[in-house]
Amino acid sequence: MGYKKTFLFLLILLVLGGYYYFFELKSKEAKEKVEKIPELKKVFTFSQEKVIDIRISRGSGEEIHYQKTNHDWQIVKPLEVQGDASALDDFLEALKNLSEIESITEQPSSLKEFGLDKPSLTLEFKTEGDIPPKTLFLGNDHPTHTMIYARTSDSPRVFVVGSLIRWEVDKEFDNLKNKRGPFFKTGQ
Repeated sequence: MGYKKTFLFLLILLVLGGYYYFFELKSKEAKEKVEKIPELKKVFTFSQEKVIDIRISRGSGEEIHYQKTNHDWQIVKPLEVQGDASALDDFLEALKNLSEIESITEQPSSLKEFGLDKPSLTLEFKTEGDIPPKTLFLGNDHPTHTMIYARTSDSPRVFVVGSLIRWEVDKEFDNLKNKRGPFFKTGQ
């Protein structure tokens, strides 16, 4: 009987010790590692509600110009179409959450190698009280094809951002081209 109780207490001690080791110590180490990961730097800081003007231009010359009046968005270029207040929420959310993934160079000798001498996309937006507007230039794809070379109008610095922003912009041009999306009612 003595050995059974001793073995049972030893087994309980091992289970409790294992629990403490794996769930308390290892968990604490994992949390510390996560806390040490640097937070990505946002490209722009702004309030979505305060954005009043957006211009999206492709390198080919295509442009979409949105303006907000009385809480309603409308396309004013290339055609005039009245929209609803939530029409650009996805786009603005993507722009607001756009983060610099990696800094490439502070002073590029040439923007051409990044496709930023003639950007494939230019995103310009203005919030209430902004002078001048904020501008983001997007160039070539990074070799991984998951990122795009970018820079802002207020700095020569080149960095990379996630390619989701290009998808959001392409969606806007596709909606306009095919006359669908929140600005177009069926049959318009």
